[in-house]
Amino acid sequence: MADAIDPALYAKIFEINKPCWQTVSDSLKKLNLPSDAKILDLGAGPAEPTATILAATPTYKITCTDSQEAMIEKGKMRCTKKLGEEVTAEVNFVVALAEDLSAYADDTFDAVIGTYLLMFVDCPKCLAEVKRVLKPSGYALFTIWLQMPFFYMNQAIVNDMWSDFRVKQTADESASGGSAALGVPPKIVVQPMSLSSTQYNTKGDVGVMAREAGFKSAFGITDMAYDWHMNLDLDGLVGVSRILTNGVMPKMAEQLGMEVEALHLEHAARLKKEISEKHADWDRGSEWVWGRGEARLYTLQK
Repeated sequence: MADAIDPALYAKIFEINKPCWQTVSDSLKKLNLPSDAKILDLGAGPAEPTATILAATPTYKITCTDSQEAMIEKGKMRCTKKLGEEVTAEVNFVVALAEDLSAYADDTFDAVIGTYLLMFVDCPKCLAEVKRVLKPSGYALFTIWLQMPFFYMNQAIVNDMWSDFRVKQTADESASGGSAALGVPPKIVVQPMSLSSTQYNTKGDVGVMAREAGFKSAFGITDMAYDWHMNLDLDGLVGVSRILTNGVMPKMAEQLGMEVEALHLEHAARLKKEISEKHADWDRGSEWVWGRGEARLYTLQK
């Protein structure tokens, strides 16, 4: 993975995805795999959906991987708490990159899983490696984000701030005989919608890339949608977004000649106004949800 995801951000959004883990687990069961099927979970973070899958089918033999050692250790603790020491002891925890599965021979696994993984890796390399390590007629299950308000609303506000401040700045530059180019607003480092059919797509189409990698042309699609419950009030909802924009504001501050904290405060004020005025339905009484995410599960076959 080119850029490690901020652990603080990951911890906040991780538990939101329980519906996804359950969908992947249910989909695996429908494939009628052997009771002792060998499954590779790529980019599992703190061992999900590994833990959810084993809670339903503890006889599966799962290799649970992530690119970060810290995530592997968290995964071990999560599985122990959720499944007990006996089941956890059967899980093979490994630090590995999704694009490099050279530690595994051809035709090793009955199924390979990657939940919200492909957006952050080299897709062609990953898909080629997954196909190689799958047994003949084995399955690969990948989920991607189609819509994520948490991402696109924050990026849109960054874009608007850039435009507003740069218009004033370029006017001043033009008046003094300098350059008047607006330039391009900085992008949030984590791009979870890079495989969606939106303006944020930078990687292409999963189906096309899967066929190019040699998977069967027919594949299954399961769409999901679920609220982002963070157990936060509106101020908390706005505050957690700062984790997402921490990598953006220093760049913007340098380019605009402004203070980082001033930009954070401006972003927070605009975001709070946007949510309260246009998304009052996110108020669930005891909490505000961070919108409703939409995702897709691809079931590919070798």
